[in-house]
Amino acid sequence: MMSLRTMLDRQAAKGVAMTAGMTIGSARFFARLKHSHLEVVRGLPADADLSFEAATAPQMAALFYGNVAPVVAGVTWNGPPQNLPSFLELFNLPPKVTEPD
Repeated sequence: MMSLRTMLDRQAAKGVAMTAGMTIGSARFFARLKHSHLEVVRGLPADADLSFEAATAPQMAALFYGNVAPVVAGVTWNGPPQNLPSFLELFNLPPKVTEPD
């Protein structure tokens, strides 16, 4: 969950306000995006724009960073269909560093 805060594209997140509940195994998290800041706390929200559930953290990472479809990653989700790509596009891994010759 810490990586989501780190990999948030703050420029792209300007003006976006969204909440998400995330369950990974038995761990539950509440993510609130507002003013280009992502707050993540333990527990699930009473109501959220999106919810995600995965058995393992690598499954969730595949969805957020691997451009893998939820069903392929093993992640179930709920929410308005237009919210899913809007939310996922806000998180990006930096380009890979290549070793000098």
